[in-house]
Amino acid sequence: MKKTDLVLPESYGVNRLIILPCDAKNLFAFWEISEEIWSGHEQFFLILNRLPDSHTEIEGPFINQVPLHARTGSLYLKVPSGASICAEITIAGLTSNTVLMPRPFGARPEVQLHVYALSP
Repeated sequence: MKKTDLVLPESYGVNRLIILPCDAKNLFAFWEISEEIWSGHEQFFLILNRLPDSHTEIEGPFINQVPLHARTGSLYLKVPSGASICAEITIAGLTSNTVLMPRPFGARPEVQLHVYALSP
């Protein structure tokens, strides 16, 4: 088999939505929607939800809605650092994994470290 014969398929026939943190303020999302589901609807949206958590100081949900123009694809999205994020494509019934975005380098941590001197 020649190296030129090895070609990755455009899709794998599995409905999926995966998100991965890239850095403190960007995440990568990729998805695949089956042809049967895609052809049955006119418009699909990738919806980002900010989940309630104790890791962030920002109040309220973060919601962003991005139109999808292809049944398979990927994109980079800006999100708040330190937030727990989950994505969904509701018409397709897809929900992603949940990611906790890192804080920027040098950000004040939520947990305080206390050091005590012990007497001998």
